[in-house]
Amino acid sequence: MTAHSSVPIMADESCWDSKDALQLVSQRAVDLINIKLMKCGGLYEAKKITAIAEAAGVEVMLGCMAEESGIGVTAAASLGAALKNITRADLDATFSLKELPYEGGFTVKDTRHLILSSDPGLGIKCLKKEMLA
Repeated sequence: MTAHSSVPIMADESCWDSKDALQLVSQRAVDLINIKLMKCGGLYEAKKITAIAEAAGVEVMLGCMAEESGIGVTAAASLGAALKNITRADLDATFSLKELPYEGGFTVKDTRHLILSSDPGLGIKCLKKEMLA
């Protein structure tokens, strides 16, 4: 139980889906849950995890996998912008990518802020026509 620790406890690899989230919060085993879209299965499952956490008074952090693209990071950042219980993020997986087959999604401001596109959807445009076929 988190009551026995002065250090906040975060579930990361121990929370893969909403069933795990429900078990963790009902046992009062965590203060925070880290959601990674690639790990949990996407936006719908991430939204369910966030709702469970919010009902239990547990905050949510968004993370990403090392091999995640900017498209996945844009989706995660969009979720974070939409849901108030997501209070933290570590979405830096794409910062080192040099060449991308798309443009848009997000821009980085002062290494701490992702600015989402105002274009429709995720705001991503394909650059290579052969990828559309």
